Amino acid sequence: MSEYEDPHDIDELRSRINEMKSLGSISDTINFINNYLPGWIVGILSEYSQDYPHLITNWQYLCREMKTEPKKILLVDKIIYDPDNTLLIHLCEFITKNGYVVRRKEEFIACDRCGKVLPSQGLYEYMKTKIPNNVPERWSNKCSTC
Repeated sequence: MSEYEDPHDIDELRSRINEMKSLGSISDTINFINNYLPGWIVGILSEYSQDYPHLITNWQYLCREMKTEPKKILLVDKIIYDPDNTLLIHLCEFITKNGYVVRRKEEFIACDRCGKVLPSQGLYEYMKTKIPNNVPERWSNKCSTC
């Protein structure tokens, strides 16, 4: 059982999903999340570090495809894909379509100095094996320019 599990009343779940679809602003979206999934968002950041240009490019490409602009990067507690967490799944899809990036807190961190988003050391090690030419030579908890 997850702390982000759907309400047991199907009408309440439908109501929340419909409410979510009517959200407009960043603050409305954040308030909705904090109201229904308290503690899920652990960080709201503005951009990726320039040390990882492929992350920036991927986000920009996704936003162009969705006909929106990049908004914010949300570091979240968990992303759970199962039938008991449909609100969470709908929410991730909705906010992604609206220019947000949703990232797990164990995979990404904020630069100690400027707050830009960097991969965690564990994700960096994985990326280094998969895309060695697109990551810095060494992992750091701060941007190379900081």
